Amino acid sequence: MLGVQLLLEGALKQGKRGLLVSLDEHPAQILRNAETLGLNLESQVDAGMIRVLYDSPQELEIDAHFDLIIRTIEEYKMERLLIDGMTSYSNAIGDQALYRDFIHSLVAYSKHNLMTTFFNYENPELFGMTHYMPDFAISSIVDNLILMTFVELGTSLRRAITVAKARGSEHQLSPASSRSGQAVSAFCR
Repeated sequence: MLGVQLLLEGALKQGKRGLLVSLDEHPAQILRNAETLGLNLESQVDAGMIRVLYDSPQELEIDAHFDLIIRTIEEYKMERLLIDGMTSYSNAIGDQALYRDFIHSLVAYSKHNLMTTFFNYENPELFGMTHYMPDFAISSIVDNLILMTFVELGTSLRRAITVAKARGSEHQLSPASSRSGQAVSAFCR
């Protein structure tokens, strides 16, 4: 839903069109889930500000899929892109070299066109992380990494957001982390 909020923010406050690409959820399910959380995604889809592109992972032909994404972006002048979820692409494509080429091509295209792009990746590790995307190291080709995870604080489980990387962005680190170079984290209720 963080990616959906990114698209809605662009559409509602900045007049930027967005594309949500999913292999995981059918558009009707995406709209229903957004509505359940109080996000009126459907009105922006109806207005043409946000488009939802769905492909079945069982029938995915990656070159045709990439071409469809690019044609949709160019035809509708999209400025924001949400890819949900990268794990599904990895599983559907199977060939890791082809998967890397696909992701590199999307990153290169979106950077060349100055698009705000959000790649959603579900890490298999539930608590903490020992690797960012252990199946494919993407951290060197993207500008920002935002990690959402669970942390155990005493007897309670909390959600945490960590900005692990923010290239080319002004950001303020807490005094302790600015000295040590560590990422900034926040805990959510």
